[in-house]
Amino acid sequence: MSKAQIGILDLIIAAVLFMAVAIPSVYFWNLTRDRLITGMDYSEMQVKAFQLSDLLIKSEGKPTKWENTINETLALGLAESDRAISPQKLSALNATSYNTTRKLLNVGIYSFKIRLTNPGNEPIMEYGKNFTGQSSVVIERYVTYEGEKIIFEFTLWK
Repeated sequence: MSKAQIGILDLIIAAVLFMAVAIPSVYFWNLTRDRLITGMDYSEMQVKAFQLSDLLIKSEGKPTKWENTINETLALGLAESDRAISPQKLSALNATSYNTTRKLLNVGIYSFKIRLTNPGNEPIMEYGKNFTGQSSVVIERYVTYEGEKIIFEFTLWK
């Protein structure tokens, strides 16, 4: 009888020790996995935001006079030259629906906002939706607009 009791006691101790190691291990595994996924999502958003801001401030778009024929636009670009924003293209962007712009920029699951301000942080133009997500990336670039240096801010969020 005592040998069986010792065997069961050994089994109970082994089970308790196993659970004491297994439960924290599973918890930390899930925590690490979640942090890794969050970090990868954030990195993907950073790359996407940088690429989109680059496209908008460096490219004239396709066709280069897309502001005249928005229905035939293949790619948006706000530049009249590298980092010089065209007032006509900016005006055309303001007149374009947000959903149309989302499709042209191919933002996928993300939402975005474009904001132009002067160095004193006074707004020149805002386009897009206000942040309502869980995480966001903000890219600020210096550009020229009507001969003055301004800040082009592109916010992407999920």
